[in-house]
Amino acid sequence: MYEVPIHRCDIQQHFTDDLARTCRCAVVYCTQKQLQQRGRTTAKRQSYSMNVGPGGFGHAPVSKGLVLASVGSSIITNAARASHRRLPKPLVLLSRSLAFRTPGELLFGCFLLYYFRVLERQLGSRKYGSYAAVVTGLSCALQLGVSGLLQLKVPLAPAPLQLVLASFVPFLVNIPPT
Repeated sequence: MYEVPIHRCDIQQHFTDDLARTCRCAVVYCTQKQLQQRGRTTAKRQSYSMNVGPGGFGHAPVSKGLVLASVGSSIITNAARASHRRLPKPLVLLSRSLAFRTPGELLFGCFLLYYFRVLERQLGSRKYGSYAAVVTGLSCALQLGVSGLLQLKVPLAPAPLQLVLASFVPFLVNIPPT
């Protein structure tokens, strides 16, 4: 006789057959009898979507650091510009690599950095951090090289913007659509 599924079960904790191991879904339904066979009387009541994961910056310390450093340096840089003060040389170099120029850029860029934290969860913090460092370093080197070669006096684009734009490709390739 066919039993109606009445409880949701997390695949990774309750199912051991080959089909469940190869399935990439996060939640399936099971019957009360299946729960009792596995030694449980109630099903786990939580479900995670594949591309969302834990809320906030859980398991994403590099993304959290990038967003906080970006917000902090943008606020300091824009406050110094508003008061017409000059920043010390180390802060100028730091602000060029971390600060957004306008509040709109800051809001949009931080939202995208927050959204791309899923990449860090998939790749791991060490690999994502090295990816961010390489992308930022290469983009700054290319901008300095081109501006020096063409003798342009145009200021560099903010570095988090280059990381955001470079993260679109891995995000679209690695993260399945919902």
